[in-house]
Amino acid sequence: MVHSDIEFEELCGFLDNPNYIITSSTGRNKACQFPVYAKGNSAPRNNLKVVYSGTKEFKIASARRDLFLAFSEHQERLLKRLALDEKNDICS
Repeated sequence: MVHSDIEFEELCGFLDNPNYIITSSTGRNKACQFPVYAKGNSAPRNNLKVVYSGTKEFKIASARRDLFLAFSEHQERLLKRLALDEKNDICS
């Protein structure tokens, strides 16, 4: 949560920086995940880490991100094609 426009801009600058990627320290293939609260503990566990450009972890995270984006774009194209095919079937 941010409390001002300045904090928001700083957060966006941090998240958009190409010199590092924020990854899950638990090995999950997620760029970011919500904090998980341990039973009986009100403090969130920190499952995120920053990996810097030039490291092996960065290369792996970058490749995984690229694969995810390609898959996501593929799904969008499939959805558009499905909608078009359904529209053509209805009009026929």
